[in-house]
Amino acid sequence: MKTSTPTPFVTVFSVTYNQRGRALETLADALAQDYPDDRYEIIFLDDGSTDGTIDALRSAAKGAAPSVRLIAGVHEKDYHHAALFNRCIAAASGDAEVFIQAEDVNLRPDFIRQHVKWHVLDRPHVVSGAKFEGESETWSISDCKRHSLAGVDESPGLDVPASAIWAASLSYPRSLVEALSTSPAERPYDERMEGYGHHEIEFALRLEKAGGRLVYDPSAGIYHKDHTATSESARGFDRERMVREGLAANARFICEKHGLDDLPRW
Repeated sequence: MKTSTPTPFVTVFSVTYNQRGRALETLADALAQDYPDDRYEIIFLDDGSTDGTIDALRSAAKGAAPSVRLIAGVHEKDYHHAALFNRCIAAASGDAEVFIQAEDVNLRPDFIRQHVKWHVLDRPHVVSGAKFEGESETWSISDCKRHSLAGVDESPGLDVPASAIWAASLSYPRSLVEALSTSPAERPYDERMEGYGHHEIEFALRLEKAGGRLVYDPSAGIYHKDHTATSESARGFDRERMVREGLAANARFICEKHGLDDLPRW
């Protein structure tokens, strides 16, 4: 179901932990959008960073338009994203018609607008943009691992597999959030999933079952600087182990929950 206005009220939210520099870049880009200031808000949840992230964000957001809401969390565990995403969604304005996620990434000025264009159509859509990665910023579609999902001339890919959905550039309407928030564990992300990875894939599977059309749109892309051993060590992570173990455990959870032999391929 389409949103009620051509410029729906949008909540852009981001979760961060000990990545002050990246968080500040995300906030600056979110504030510089070519979307009406009074038609969107920004929510940042800092998961108990020890590098001064929340104070830096508070200083950068002072006097800003659109509205910026900061949530200071307490770090309880690593990569419990389902609970953190749910907390951001719950904190959103009651006026929010569209939710957009963007974590520690760089955004182009038309980022919100490229997502919103899908949410004024009659059918509910779930939109994931290209994720450009590397040490140097790039926006070339060939540099996105999922570029094969796009059509001719970089046109959006329609009805893509749930495993093609990225949490770093992901949007969906409130109507689907409400349809999926049916139990204490699913509000709307499934908080039984812990550890690194696949939270958005499980979410996308349920969004699709609720009537959402999964779309890969290169123009709604973000740039995410590569992780390095140094950066992860500074955050107190053994990322390689956490990624390996988290992906395996969460893949098993999804397959058991949805009766799958394996995750859908793209």
